[in-house]
Amino acid sequence: MFEKAVRKIGPNNRSITGKQISRKSPDSQHFESSLERDYLLLLEYDEVVLRFTAQPVTITYYINEQRRRYTPDVAVYFHPSIHRKPWLVEIKYQADLIAHKAELEPKFAAARDYCRQCGYEFIIMTEAQIRTDKLHNIRFLSRYKGQKHEPTLRQAILTSLNNQAQLTARQLLSNAPTDIAGQLLYALWQLVADKELLVDMNNKIIMDTLIWKKQ
Repeated sequence: MFEKAVRKIGPNNRSITGKQISRKSPDSQHFESSLERDYLLLLEYDEVVLRFTAQPVTITYYINEQRRRYTPDVAVYFHPSIHRKPWLVEIKYQADLIAHKAELEPKFAAARDYCRQCGYEFIIMTEAQIRTDKLHNIRFLSRYKGQKHEPTLRQAILTSLNNQAQLTARQLLSNAPTDIAGQLLYALWQLVADKELLVDMNNKIIMDTLIWKKQ
């Protein structure tokens, strides 16, 4: 398991760089594009991901007897219960994959060879897999996560869900006094953000999204 970055990412005038504090790693995880940042956010909220490390390993390979080096973007480790190999992940925009295909193919071939030898799987992630409704939902709910709950509103919402298996935000507000509708909606998204209530995270959360209690 790779626990520390082998490559440091510094400021870059051509792309967004930065670091993200993670519950799934002892160190802050650095990124060098907004797409990498978004992927790290997905990993942070993915319950099957045990831990991840950015810039985890440098792979050496040769082209015409010249030594080359390649560092994948992220190593991802999963909970043992799902029986999945760890991933080495390269994060690229689709346009970059096409524009730089000849340059990238030897790097990716070296990574696949390395993964076969070490029991990993090499994965390429693009904006098609990263910038999804799930990412939108994580960003939306992050503003409510960990906030102090108002006990009366919390209990009113949970009682409503005791009376029916599922409801939507629109249905909940339809029976609420107009003067507390905004507070009630805020409390509802708090419960979803803290996973006391559940939604389908793969579809964009709207007022008609079905919500149910965690079993």
